[in-house]
Amino acid sequence: LLGLKVSRNRDEESWQEEVDRIYEQGINHDHGLKMAVCDDSDAIMNALQWGQPKVVIQQCLFHIHKNILRMLREQYTNSRNKNKIIKKIKDQARKILSAASLERASNRLEQIKKLNFSVYAYLRPKLKLIFTHQGRIPAVSTNNDMERENREFKRRLKVLESFKSVYG
Repeated sequence: LLGLKVSRNRDEESWQEEVDRIYEQGINHDHGLKMAVCDDSDAIMNALQWGQPKVVIQQCLFHIHKNILRMLREQYTNSRNKNKIIKKIKDQARKILSAASLERASNRLEQIKKLNFSVYAYLRPKLKLIFTHQGRIPAVSTNNDMERENREFKRRLKVLESFKSVYG
C-alpha cells in the first residue's frame, strides 16, 4: 500500500493528486515501481498513465469477475434458467481470465461472443490491461486481505459522513 486518501469523489483530478503525491515521495518507475493494480475505474487508470507513464497498469481480476457477475445478474433477472446461464458464461469468462497467454485469451474471447455479446464487449478492450508484458504473464488479482481492509475502511467512513461538519 503506497498511499491512502479519503476523497468525496472519485474523479480523475482527485486521483491525479494522489499519483503526484506518490511520485513526489520518490515512488516511481526509476525507483522500483514497476506495476500498479487497479479496479475498473477509468479515472485511476488515466491518472496513472499520465503521472506514471512507464509503470505497467493491470486491472484487478477480482473486480473484473465482480463486474461480469453484476452485469449477468442484471441481464438475466427474469430468465427461467438464470443460474444455469450465468454459471456457464461465468465459467467461460474465468477461462479467459486464467488463460496462459493473451493469444489463448483472445481465442476464448471469440467463443464467449456467441454466448453473451455484452460480456464479450466488456472484456475485449480489457485484455491488454489484463495480460501485460507482451501477453505472457497474467494479471495479478488483488488479495482478499486488501479487499477486506477496503470494505472495513468504507464501513467506518459511513459513520463519519453522518456528521454535518468537521466540528461535528
